[in-house]
Amino acid sequence: MGRLLDQFSAGFIRLLEVIMVLMMIGMLLLVGVNVFLRIAANSGIDYAEEIPRFMFIWLTFCGAVVAMKANTHINVNMFVHMVKRPVQKLFYGITQTLVLVCGVYLTYGTILLHDIIYENASPVLQISTLWVYGVTYIAGPALALIALANLIRLALGRVTDKELAETHDEDPEELAARELEKVGRELAAEEEMARAHAGDKK
Repeated sequence: MGRLLDQFSAGFIRLLEVIMVLMMIGMLLLVGVNVFLRIAANSGIDYAEEIPRFMFIWLTFCGAVVAMKANTHINVNMFVHMVKRPVQKLFYGITQTLVLVCGVYLTYGTILLHDIIYENASPVLQISTLWVYGVTYIAGPALALIALANLIRLALGRVTDKELAETHDEDPEELAARELEKVGRELAAEEEMARAHAGDKK
């Protein structure tokens, strides 16, 4: 049963990632074409302005779910690193509880506004805005379920220290320092080769 749930969860996240890629490609193409038409022909496509806005909404909510699952949301962990593991567990539990409440409230609010959203039409395409804001029917329950699963894992003692302290494999400052050092070595090597080449010519 657990393996089946893991497979379903992985497939669901993969589906959201595919949707995000499609939204990014669609936004890039539509905005690019519209910019080109405005510069080259002093005209544009009306729906090429509306659709990217709708795609951005889907991209945002789908990305929120994927980031929640991967524990990659932006966070402030300065205080978490200063306390011991029991307090870290408390902070983790509070955070996941807040996300759970927000996910439930997001879903409940969408249900309350369902008829209004359904009957409202977009200005250009005249489609129901449920196709746009209905993404919260996906994001709300997904965020709530992920948070609930994390709380259950916390109660069972299966949450890792990395999750509690919200650390990541690559520290941005260390990564930037390594990249600068690498660039410096490459520049020094190129300069040395240039000097050697100039010496050969003489």
